[in-house]
Amino acid sequence: MREVIAHANSCPRHAIATGDPNVPRATFTITRIHDPKLLKGALAVKVHVLATVGGKKFDQTSYAVYQRAGNVLSGTYSFGANTPAQRTFALHAAEQSARNLLHKQNPGSPTA
Repeated sequence: MREVIAHANSCPRHAIATGDPNVPRATFTITRIHDPKLLKGALAVKVHVLATVGGKKFDQTSYAVYQRAGNVLSGTYSFGANTPAQRTFALHAAEQSARNLLHKQNPGSPTA
C-alpha cells in the first residue's frame, strides 16, 4: 500500500509515455478522494487522462480504490463518463469490498 500511495502522490503533471507503443503520450492527473466507509489506510483516486489519438482528443476519467485486510488486497475500478454517478458507483463498490474484507477476518467467511 505504501508503494501505491507513493506512486499516486508522485505522478508527473506532464505528458508521459504510456508504455504501450500503440498508445501516445498522455497526461494523467491523479487526485486522492476520501470516503469514511473505506478501510483505514485505503487509497482512493480519481484518474483523469488527456491525450490526442489519431488527431482526436481523448479525455477519460476513472476511479481506483485499493484496500487491504491482512494479506488480502482489493482493487476496485470504474471507467466511464466523468459524472457524479460514476464516482458514487465506484465508491459504493469499494465500500462493499471493505465490508467483504472485514468478513475475511472471521474464519470461514467468504471475502467476495
